[in-house]
Formats: sequence, C-alpha cells, structure tokens
Amino acid sequence: MKRMWGNAGIMGVIAAAIIMINGCGSNTHQTENEHTSESDTLYYISENTPHSNTEDHLTEPVIDIDIDIRDVSQLDYNVRNDLGYPRIEHILNSYESTIKRYSDRYGFDWRLILAVMNQESRFQIRAVSHRGAYGLMQIMPRTGRDVSAALGIESVRQPEDNIAGGVYYLWRVKSMFVPPDSSEIHTTATEEDNLKLALAAYNAGRTRVYDAQAMAVYLGLDPYRWDVIRDLLPMLSRRYYTLHQYVWENGRPVGGYFYGWPETINYVESVMGYHQHYTAIFD
Repeated sequence: MKRMWGNAGIMGVIAAAIIMINGCGSNTHQTENEHTSESDTLYYISENTPHSNTEDHLTEPVIDIDIDIRDVSQLDYNVRNDLGYPRIEHILNSYESTIKRYSDRYGFDWRLILAVMNQESRFQIRAVSHRGAYGLMQIMPRTGRDVSAALGIESVRQPEDNIAGGVYYLWRVKSMFVPPDSSEIHTTATEEDNLKLALAAYNAGRTRVYDAQAMAVYLGLDPYRWDVIRDLLPMLSRRYYTLHQYVWENGRPVGGYFYGWPETINYVESVMGYHQHYTAIFD
C-alpha cells in the first residue's frame, strides 16, 4: 500500500502531535547530557582577526529587492553589501571558471554556489569558523579530509580546492535525500525540495535532516518535502521529548536534541534568496 501525503492535513497532524505532548514537554531546561546544535557551517571569523560574537551573519534575513535588475551600481548600499559586493567581484575575477567547472560537473547552477559562498563566508577566502570550518565553502576539518581523499587532492585549504570540495560535498549530500524508487512511498517532492534538504544538511549535518524525516514518517507526512521537514525541525528540541519516545527506541533523536533549527531554516531560505538575486543579475 502506498503512503500518500499532500498539503492538506500536514499542519493538522503536527498540531495533533503538539496537543498529544501538551503539558508533558514543558521542562525545557538544558541538562548536561543534552546535545546542542552541531551545525558545521555557522559563525565565521577571518584569520588573524580577534574572535568576537558573530551570531548575526546567518540570522539576518535576505534584503528584499526587486530582482529584475541588471545594473548593480544602482542598488542601495545595504543591498549591495548583503549580496556580497565588492568581494563577489574579486571572487568572480579570480575563480569564476573554477566555480562554473565544478558546478557543471556536479549538476548545480553556478549561481547557487555563489549563494552558498555568500551565506557561508561572505566571500572571504580565508574565513575560519571557531569550530575550524575553512574557506569560501566553510568545510569542516573532518569533512575536508574525507573530501580531499575522494577528490585526490592534498587538502581544501587553497581556494580552488575549497570550491571543488564544497561543491562535491553538496552534491554528495544532495544524493542522500533523493526519494527512493519504491512502491511503498509516494512523494510529491520536487527537485527544489531535494536541493533544500541538501542545503539544510550542509548547514546542520545530515543526521538532523534524517531525524526530521523519521518524525515525518511516524506522523504520516512526506519525508522528502522541505515544507514538512522545515516544520518538523523545531520538534527535534527537548520540548517534544514525549513525542520522541514514540519515534525512537531510546526516546530521543539520533543526533540528539536540536536547538539550531532557526539558523538552519534561515540558512536554506537565505541561500535560495541569494540564488534568485544572482540569477537575475548574472547571465
């Protein structure tokens, strides 16, 4: 029997789940054994720059502009800054061919990769997060070693290799969320849904997305649609621990409780927003 999901009833199912745990999940304090957000790509600082609290760069919404515009010199200063000018011009002058080559190799619009770069590093070549993520694509050390081995390169420290490694890793993550060709599952997910799940995994780690998908399956929702996963990510926090006991044998998500969901949701929507703007600006 196929499992069918659609727009109708999604929020009703989630609301029912919330009602089920109402009064049981009010204890929201963090314990010493709780897992907090393990996002791989949050908060960067430039090398040789004193560390500061930079929790703003991924939480600011993309500035809303009329995307039917070609002359960026006419854009408001704040809009130009949000879109990464003037750094983006330097990146394109130096690495446009690299960006396009690897985007084409792995099936991405090259302007999407620009969008990821902007959200990850604000086009700073030597950006380093306080968790060790490095470069334009903010690749974590362990992921960097894995990617370097797969691509046969020494490391992802050089900009060209960082771009290659980041695009490859995004492609690899994206392939993990392709709906299976199975008669047991019917999904209405689109290619855009697949891309958004990949972006969420690039930001927060694929285990977080897997956990949200497991909850979707339990609730009878489509685990391959971004709108479903987006609405379920907040339910990976400890507040919903009673519901977790029905989904996982040990009573908690595989990746632990997740509190970084606002950043992950904003990350996906911001990258897609930047992509839309760059598509309008760059041929």
